[in-house]
Amino acid sequence: MHTLRRQLLFTCAPAVAAALLAFVVVGIVGFVGARALQAPALPSGAALLTLAGCATPTVLGLVAPLACVVGLSGTLRRWRQEGQWTAVQAAGLGGRVLLGPALGFALAVGGLCWVSAHHLEPAARAAARGLVTEALRPRPGVPLQIGTVTLLADAVDASGLTGVFFAVDGPTWPRVGSARAASLAPGQLLLESGVVHLPGPPQARVDFERLTLPLPVPDHRVELNERSDAALAALIARMEARGRDAGYERAVLLKRSAWPVAAALLVLICPPLALRRRALWPAVPIVAYWGLVRGLDAGARAVGGGVAAWLPVALLGLAVAWTWGRWRER
Repeated sequence: MHTLRRQLLFTCAPAVAAALLAFVVVGIVGFVGARALQAPALPSGAALLTLAGCATPTVLGLVAPLACVVGLSGTLRRWRQEGQWTAVQAAGLGGRVLLGPALGFALAVGGLCWVSAHHLEPAARAAARGLVTEALRPRPGVPLQIGTVTLLADAVDASGLTGVFFAVDGPTWPRVGSARAASLAPGQLLLESGVVHLPGPPQARVDFERLTLPLPVPDHRVELNERSDAALAALIARMEARGRDAGYERAVLLKRSAWPVAAALLVLICPPLALRRRALWPAVPIVAYWGLVRGLDAGARAVGGGVAAWLPVALLGLAVAWTWGRWRER
């Protein structure tokens, strides 16, 4: 029996690792792309690479159970197709022999998700926001794109920018120009003593003493998933002290503990479902869990943060017990 369990672990490990790598790469690309598109200023290549590093803990905590389910279910289905599962049953061993390896994978995934949810993900998301904010800082001789405006300054100091060249990409009035000085204010670029070159003949230009260009306004709000456990708990305490409903915020905090438990249960329910005839059975609890979580998120203030966070986990635990208990091949 121990040899069979080791064989399952060694066979599943490469499949889980391959699925994890694929999911992490796709998740990082999506995370970085979304952050770059939402940023008022386009981050540099180095900033994008650093952003990818910040995205890794967040993505890892989300996709680890999915990768484990894919690797484990693929291996078990291959066992059934190649007759290895039939040999296991012929030897008088049932599905209980899979419980040990499944528990090992479940504990590993749950532990990883716990560390990610409570520590790595909030810190990584806060660092990612800092990188996007840092991209808004002008540097001498380095083009800075904010929305449709591109800036290039000869010098940058505490008082502002000097020797500024700018270009504005607009469907109605594309224009380029220069200014002696400029300063960045929330939602606008203030230019002083410059010239704007208009489309058309080379002599089409407008001199100005002051010119204001609108810029995208960066969102400086700190999202809930960027706050540490202590900061989120303090926010909840302040809201409740002011008589405000903090049901959703409490659900976000409690889900940092609920998600690792759910991740372990999603792995644990995999063997009985993977050895069924239909290949998509292991995906059913994943889809059902996420659907219930999203539905309760919308009503967290009505049902309470504890119910919104832990009800899906409780139902998933019952599903695990029922699935293993009703499994005829166990």
